[in-house]
Amino acid sequence: MAPNGRPAQTIGGETAWQAGGGRATVLRMDDAVVSVMYGTTMRGLPNHHRIARAEFLGETVTAPIYRLLTVAGAYPLLLPTDGGDGVAVPCERYRIPRAMWEAKVAAEPDGLVVGKIVLADGTAVIGMLADESWLTGRVDVEDITQHGGWAAYAASI
Repeated sequence: MAPNGRPAQTIGGETAWQAGGGRATVLRMDDAVVSVMYGTTMRGLPNHHRIARAEFLGETVTAPIYRLLTVAGAYPLLLPTDGGDGVAVPCERYRIPRAMWEAKVAAEPDGLVVGKIVLADGTAVIGMLADESWLTGRVDVEDITQHGGWAAYAASI
């Protein structure tokens, strides 16, 4: 149980919990966290500066269990699926220093929470996922999965 009374979860060896206001915060982690970027923080995209000093570990893809959404074309949300309609989403793996990770999480827009992202090789890393409760009733969210990733979508608009 996390200090805020909400259930804790272990993700890739790190402990995270759902914090107030739809946010999640890392309770305990080593000096760095391994995470994946699938949106505006990828190399060459507008928010890469938030993790530019992180160690780039390579390109990868998620397991084929996600849909990619966007909020008004401004940023992506990775949504886990229950059925067979998920796809492998292109992403980049990084080792991110703790302070940089915490600053990145604090700067994330509404609709994103820290969670477990499963990669195609079966490993799980910590990353940003769609907050399903935040999505309920929203009309400014679009499924962009068919574009093949955020970079391809961004290039198309």
